[in-house]
Amino acid sequence: MPSTTLPLDVGVCNLDCFFCRMHQSPPEEWKGRGEVLHKLRKIKSAGLDFVSFTSGEPTLHPKLAEFVSLAKDIGFKEIGIETNGIRFSDEVFAEDMVRRGMTHIGMNTPSHVEEVYEVMTRVKGSFAEFSKALDNLSRLRIRFSGNVALTDLNYTAEQFEGLVDFLRNKGLRLGHLSLRPLRLNYGEEEESAHMVRYEDMGREINKMIDFSRRENIPVCGLPVFSIPLCVCPGFEDMFADRNPWEQMPLFFTRPEGCGSCAIAHLCPGVSKFYPFGFRPRPYSKVPTKLREKSG
Repeated sequence: MPSTTLPLDVGVCNLDCFFCRMHQSPPEEWKGRGEVLHKLRKIKSAGLDFVSFTSGEPTLHPKLAEFVSLAKDIGFKEIGIETNGIRFSDEVFAEDMVRRGMTHIGMNTPSHVEEVYEVMTRVKGSFAEFSKALDNLSRLRIRFSGNVALTDLNYTAEQFEGLVDFLRNKGLRLGHLSLRPLRLNYGEEEESAHMVRYEDMGREINKMIDFSRRENIPVCGLPVFSIPLCVCPGFEDMFADRNPWEQMPLFFTRPEGCGSCAIAHLCPGVSKFYPFGFRPRPYSKVPTKLREKSG
């Protein structure tokens, strides 16, 4: 189903995840009703049927419930929220979102292990709220997708399989899981300490994808936000980026060896902020999956 996101510019959060991309200070002005209504109408007139509210922590926007209702009234068939999920631990809030029209949630799911979850979110007691939110979403039969930020605390296939079992045991309507290897938050020391070597990460991601295929769980990922394609050869259909963004050269570089790679025009290269060296294994030809996507 054709879809898009609608950022609400909520620059604050009720967690403090070290893997988060958002700035710590809120913007001067969050999106108001008039602007959101205009954007919703514009999105709908473009023929899109699925809109997802995102940017920062959208559940902290005081008018989110009203925005969900507006989307439903305009005629969107699917309405999602991209969130850390903490506010959905409140049954009243969760039920109100569903009553107003929310049909899907994309939720940060860094770990099923309480200690790991709270190290990553940097908020004591947050795991209990996370677990309660999952229970509420399961009871309400909301379609669920998870975003898994991979760090040295949770990047192994064993951890990933445990997370899948945890989510399944909650009874969730489990959709895709997005693998998002950690990228630097512009030199933040704590985040740097949790980086994993490209080669080690690629090996574990290969195992995760094999597991996901056996278990019929869709997974996805983007090299723009993670690792080069040559780290995970054979999985280009899941990691190919078809829409390189214009600022990519500011954040990525090509090590020696990338120049001879047949898919160099489809891959962003290596993050400039990544602290470890990387020796690419160049492709000699463009794999079928990438050829189809770039055609």
